[in-house]
Amino acid sequence: MSGGRRTTRGPAWAWLLAIALVVLVVQVAIADASPLRFRSTKVMGKVNPNLPWTEPRISVGPHDLRWIVTNSDKSGNEAVVTSSRDGLHWKLAANPPAGQTSATPDVDVVTMHTGRVLASELDDAGINFPTSFTDNRGRTWTQSKGTTQTADQDRQWFAVGPDDPSTHKPRVYLLYHNLFSGQGNHNMFVAASNDGGATFGAPVPTTLPGSDAYADLQCADSGGPSAIWVNEHDGTVYAEFTTRASPTSGGDLGGCGTAASGQPFEFNIVAATRVWLAQSTDGGQTWTNSLAVDDAKSGQIVSMQVASGGLDREGNVYVAYPEGPLGRIYPDYSGAGVRYKWARPAKSDTLKWSPARTLVPASKALAGNVLVHMQAGDAGRLVAEYWRGQKRKGVEPVWHMYASMTTNGLSAKPRVIETRISKVPTDTGTASELMGACTSGNPFSGIVNGLACGRSPDVWGVTANHSCRAESVWPAVDAPNNPHDQSAKPKKVPGDNPGTWVSKQTRGPSLCGHSQTGPLFAGGCPDRRPPISSYAKRNAATLKNDRLTIRGSSRDTGCKSANLIPGTGRVARVLVSVAKIRGPGDGTSCRFLSKRGGHLTGYRSCSRQILVKAKGRRHWKTTFGFPVTLPRGQWRIRVQGIDGSGNRESPKVFRLTVSYGPGGGPRASR
Repeated sequence: MSGGRRTTRGPAWAWLLAIALVVLVVQVAIADASPLRFRSTKVMGKVNPNLPWTEPRISVGPHDLRWIVTNSDKSGNEAVVTSSRDGLHWKLAANPPAGQTSATPDVDVVTMHTGRVLASELDDAGINFPTSFTDNRGRTWTQSKGTTQTADQDRQWFAVGPDDPSTHKPRVYLLYHNLFSGQGNHNMFVAASNDGGATFGAPVPTTLPGSDAYADLQCADSGGPSAIWVNEHDGTVYAEFTTRASPTSGGDLGGCGTAASGQPFEFNIVAATRVWLAQSTDGGQTWTNSLAVDDAKSGQIVSMQVASGGLDREGNVYVAYPEGPLGRIYPDYSGAGVRYKWARPAKSDTLKWSPARTLVPASKALAGNVLVHMQAGDAGRLVAEYWRGQKRKGVEPVWHMYASMTTNGLSAKPRVIETRISKVPTDTGTASELMGACTSGNPFSGIVNGLACGRSPDVWGVTANHSCRAESVWPAVDAPNNPHDQSAKPKKVPGDNPGTWVSKQTRGPSLCGHSQTGPLFAGGCPDRRPPISSYAKRNAATLKNDRLTIRGSSRDTGCKSANLIPGTGRVARVLVSVAKIRGPGDGTSCRFLSKRGGHLTGYRSCSRQILVKAKGRRHWKTTFGFPVTLPRGQWRIRVQGIDGSGNRESPKVFRLTVSYGPGGGPRASR
């Protein structure tokens, strides 16, 4: 060994890399700690007296185009769709979805990678789901056929999966439950479409006799399904629903044993104590069930009309739900907190659920939180939105939209930031009144509560745009300051502004952990798709005096994730080459134009390109100057985009003819 002193000093690039990583970590930490803020816009006014409120839904389609379905504020209150490119300015479609007769607030909307939009409403005329789709942004609609046209259906949910291998069109799934016939045989059903929602096949029950989930559902002991979603990577379909159980000394008696376990019979609106997740790995033909949340023994309510759920971009599964304080049971819905669980994906009913994580703690001293909806981004990054009640002296609580977000949701103790989304109140009343519990103390109170009592909306929508920011659509009820005021002109709660509202996240952490200006980090979806470039429709190439200018645009779609939130694509650079060619332009038949001084090489191999970086990315141009006359003849221009993850597109090529007119000036034509 040499006698020289040994040193641990590494190469300079290692230190630079370490510094860069530290800076990156600090930047991400600062971004994750920034305040959570939303901007809200009203997109539809108050519905007329035919309906009490709306239950709007939202979806984000190709090119970041947002779509909302809600009830019109015009006569008839039919379901209508409206779209927006920025989440702030909305344009009503030229025509409403087809097939409606007597619309209700139960609506849903989904978008497909083809640009197709499918919208639905639960119609009182047939107790079914008039559903239709448009391929031209709402100018015309075609009504779907099949399962959507049967009867005794309630609360539809739709989800879009990967393309069907036989039709090469998106598979669309419909989840619903049977309503009045559920007294005899109750289930959650999924019907699949293999042609982009044009036709829906026979409904398949998600639970079978003999299973615990099936027993829980009987005697209509569920308020209905809560959500359906699809893993876009492997096609696994998930359907979420809530139930009660009947724990006794002799075992669980299921939904029909509630009286034996000391619980009142409930119908239509059921204060669930369990959350189930059904999954199918064969396109909805067969199902297995996993019990995600079980508070049946304590009686704590875990569904204020609905729970919620979804996937992150890696495919991890989440359920989010309100949970009443220990000791609070039906019909007391007050004091609920907001919790969630997660599980790694699995191919059977063996999902291993995490312990419950808390976003908002329950409290018997507070009005509570209801109507929880959630959206996940990268693994562990999720937002929950919900109504929070504020107690008031001498009058019942007023409710507002709130949001809680965590960026380390897979950890045992997630960090949480929270904000009120809007000052516009959503409703007034106690949590129990919002959930339809207006009577108690007799064996039939649950039936009265489910059918005769007033209540709040139960469903709205939350999603993420292509920048991985949360966006939601929600209803504001036209409620008096005192919900029991029956006078002709009751005093309104401060800030009252009923209608359909949209809220867009403007500050705070991204739901995806990647930089908005750099490549996608681990934890998101892998970006393997290159950019797409095109030449300008006009003046793609202009030749003026001693300058040749090439113009065009490039876009990058990022990556396809398990939950349809794409990775934010970023065009890193655009490279352009210009070659004078002879013949077909192969072999050694190319002379390349350089950037500096317009130097033109001698003929050489066409694979030895001179690449020049264009100015700009989304819209770009590059100009070549030349000191002498540009030779007339055939030229070939190639452009190639490279994204932030290093993906290179196949070059886009067009030919240019250089000629000279009578006056001697150069001309370029394609």
